[in-house]
Amino acid sequence: MGNTQVKFNPRKLHSSLKMSSIRIGILKNKIIGKNSQLRDEIAGFLRSGQEEMASIKVEGYINNENLLMALEVINLLCLQCCERIQQFRGAKECPTDIRTAVESIIYAANRVDCKELIEARQQFTAKFGVEFSKKANFDENHLVNKMIIEKLTVTVPCEELKLVKIQEIAAAKKVDYVTKDQAKNMMKFNNYQYVPNAPDLNSRPGSQQVDRPASGQKPNGNSNQFPSPKSNGGANQFPSPKSNGGSNQFPSPKSTGGSNQFPSSKPNGDPNQFPSPPTEFPSQGNYPDFKGSNYLDSMEDRFRNLK
Repeated sequence: MGNTQVKFNPRKLHSSLKMSSIRIGILKNKIIGKNSQLRDEIAGFLRSGQEEMASIKVEGYINNENLLMALEVINLLCLQCCERIQQFRGAKECPTDIRTAVESIIYAANRVDCKELIEARQQFTAKFGVEFSKKANFDENHLVNKMIIEKLTVTVPCEELKLVKIQEIAAAKKVDYVTKDQAKNMMKFNNYQYVPNAPDLNSRPGSQQVDRPASGQKPNGNSNQFPSPKSNGGANQFPSPKSNGGSNQFPSPKSTGGSNQFPSSKPNGDPNQFPSPPTEFPSQGNYPDFKGSNYLDSMEDRFRNLK
């Protein structure tokens, strides 16, 4: 746990915490550079179809991201302890309101590559004792920041998290990445065959659905299907005008015994009906007012005398 012969020095503790904050910033920049390189490598593996190698590389990428989040929390705790140096001078025990920050720094000193944190841990051990430092190192008091414990614990990421990170990297690097499960689902969708009697989901509710035959299949006598014009032996389903023995389906006026089917215009004792006009005009001698050609000549003479 460090050299027990070190004496507590508030100034040295303050400088160690300040330098730890600076060192953490340098570590963060290195980790960000490593992750940038890992992103390029993972994108290259995805382009070449090496999905297994990309899955292995993404584990280190996730662990680096966890370390970045832990360093952010440690940096804030170091700055907090810097502002409380005066509380450490006359205190025999660690103050309650800052004990979580002190134990978290001691816990992180053995798990982060930062020698300034080790120096700060030695100062806290010299001030509060070796037993205090041991309990903080193993979090026996359960006061260490939970985020630091979770993010500094190196574990194998789950498959769902790795898949999410791979998809994020593929989208950022503009790589067309399709997982094996998605490829299988796409193959099943492409092999899907149309069922003729399946309900049409796009039809309006309450409307009559029409069975659509599959490609290359002839109509099977369904009333909703429109048959071809020559489906019945080459003859049109619509009857021709002379299909019944050469005569028109529409009967002629004299098809029934020479009489018109339409009622005659002769009055049948009904006063509302107009009488039909005469069918034959009388000869010249039948007109009572005319007296032959001499009558017309006399009329011309009269017109001349009037003039």
